[in-house]
Amino acid sequence: MRTRSTAFRLDEDVYERLKSEKRDDETFSEVVNRLIGDWSLLDLAGTATEAETARHREILEAAEREQLEQRSGLACYRRAIASQYLPLQSKRRVWKLQSSGSATT
Repeated sequence: MRTRSTAFRLDEDVYERLKSEKRDDETFSEVVNRLIGDWSLLDLAGTATEAETARHREILEAAEREQLEQRSGLACYRRAIASQYLPLQSKRRVWKLQSSGSATT
């Protein structure tokens, strides 16, 4: 393979990511080539059996369910926090109004 020396700049974080991908026996050129190789997911079309496709679908659906459960759990947590926090805010507002003499409860 022909080698050409070319200089280019990388942001420090990009360089660190590239360096972390580099295997001990690879040059940086080989790392870049491996990471940007010319394959596509479309190359895999039609290569899986029906059983493999069904299994992959099950895995994806399970991951989606888990993600939805985590999101709904987070939503429940947020509602619980809000329900505890909002009454405190209302009480503070009333207290401020009372202490300023503007209003009473």
